[in-house]
Amino acid sequence: MLPEVAAWSVRHAARLVPGAACLAQALALKYLLLRSNEACVIRIGVKANSDKGFGAHAWVVYGGQCILGGEEKDLKTFSKLVDL
Repeated sequence: MLPEVAAWSVRHAARLVPGAACLAQALALKYLLLRSNEACVIRIGVKANSDKGFGAHAWVVYGGQCILGGEEKDLKTFSKLVDL
């Protein structure tokens, strides 16, 4: 399965699953890609949030580009916490 197709599938399936937050989607995509022998990285980042104190987000990086979880320009506001 192509990584972009898998990412599209996870994004659209998440609309039907209650509570399918960013981490659940990232884990589902990583599972699909690993089954296709494709390596990817789940990146978790945090940022200060005036409303809640801080915010956390997970996204998937494949081939040096984010394929699930947002646009590169928006993700730069997060400080990388860990790569899985």
